[in-house]
Amino acid sequence: MYHRVSDVSDGTDPWSLCVSPTHFEEHLQVLSRQAHAIPLAHLTQSFKRTRKRQVAITFDDGYADNFYNARPLLEKYGHPAVFFIVSGAIDSQREFWWDELEQIILMSDRLPHTFDLTIGKTKHHWDIQTTTDRCKLYSALWEILSKLGGSQRREALLHVAQWANHLFCSRKSHLPMSSYELRSLAKGALFEIGAHTVSHPWLSRLPALEQEQEIANSKQYLEDLTNKPVHRFSYPHGDQSDETWKIVQRLKFSSACTVVQEAVMPNTNPLLLPRFTVSNWNGLDFEKNLLNWLTQNYET
Repeated sequence: MYHRVSDVSDGTDPWSLCVSPTHFEEHLQVLSRQAHAIPLAHLTQSFKRTRKRQVAITFDDGYADNFYNARPLLEKYGHPAVFFIVSGAIDSQREFWWDELEQIILMSDRLPHTFDLTIGKTKHHWDIQTTTDRCKLYSALWEILSKLGGSQRREALLHVAQWANHLFCSRKSHLPMSSYELRSLAKGALFEIGAHTVSHPWLSRLPALEQEQEIANSKQYLEDLTNKPVHRFSYPHGDQSDETWKIVQRLKFSSACTVVQEAVMPNTNPLLLPRFTVSNWNGLDFEKNLLNWLTQNYET
């Protein structure tokens, strides 16, 4: 599981989402030597027919750097990939909310020394004196904002920005894909577009109807945009309940990905596929981790 292929040149990358293009190419070189990269669509079926070391490459969220940095390298090495897209972010020309929050809290030159925020009936207060305090504030606000609905989150984020006297300025390096970029990516013979909801919520915290709307509307929008069927889904944050994956099943997705760090096995539920998170390792470190993951598969 990847998110971004980009150098961290104008951000702090608090969630370690970035893999540099140099390291990403080293990863692809390792895969060429040590495994067989196949489409996610083939992973569970082919497992039953072969004992080859097989890997499926996935990307979550839909950052534009997937198109500009990851796509050419994947094509160079002939490795397929599926890109799970937050459909509501397409053409927004705004960063994802967690990146905007990073700008405000972690990158502002100065912040006021105290901050108060009221969400519903809950009042929050923070004292900000040190860099550590900033990091704690970022983590706390991320946790609070991630649980809010889209309009309530935007309102809270605006309140945070006003407190910090911050003017939003979208960084080109952090933008989600445009509809043009996504359609161009979808045309590639190696690539598949998957759904990742409309607004990237914690699905299990939503009523069943809202969950279905988030998933179904994302699927429909992406199918209309790319003129291709969308068969695969990724749960935002890896979060799901029994009701969630049953909705995914009812909407006729063929497979869906979690963030559980395990190998895919013959008896793995295709709607609850585990994935290993890839960090910004060099080729040698990536190879060590890859071989460890593949060993899990073959020793079981």
